[in-house]
Amino acid sequence: MCTQLYAEGFSKEAKEFNCHQRAHQQALETYSNFIACSIIGGIRQPLLTSLAGLLYIVARVKWAKVSAKLFIFLLQRQQTAKPLHKP
Repeated sequence: MCTQLYAEGFSKEAKEFNCHQRAHQQALETYSNFIACSIIGGIRQPLLTSLAGLLYIVARVKWAKVSAKLFIFLLQRQQTAKPLHKP
């Protein structure tokens, strides 16, 4: 059974939810690589790996917030954009 990740419909709330969900999904797509690299790097350089992991987490949180706002901005701009030519 497949779960539904995105909201259906064209309401403002559905579009905003989908923007936040997209930003969250992008973070999850890179999470397994982060864990694998942290385990491998942590064997030889635990302190450096810990600091790099902390930096990665802070950067991902900030990126997710900016990314969601950017998606919402682009959606709003797309809705108000005028066509380039008249039919």
